[in-house]
Amino acid sequence: MKAKEYTLDRKYQIIAEVGQAVALPAHDKYSVKIIVGGEVFETTKAKVAKKDYNRFNERFDTRTVLKPYVEISDFGTVIVILMDDD
Repeated sequence: MKAKEYTLDRKYQIIAEVGQAVALPAHDKYSVKIIVGGEVFETTKAKVAKKDYNRFNERFDTRTVLKPYVEISDFGTVIVILMDDD
């Protein structure tokens, strides 16, 4: 039964890293949210915030997820959101 292979969960590992944000629209502190296949990764406060630059140097722990995706492209779009930290 070929359709069954598309309903089985497969194990994937996701890791994300945020280094820095440059040319920011205002002189504020920001955070970054990344969404991959429904999994959310969000930075803490920027370690350095100067004028139009924030440095995060944040690497998230590897996250193991079970998803019914057949190929890596089934995860869809990776969304990166710059958020005002206030």
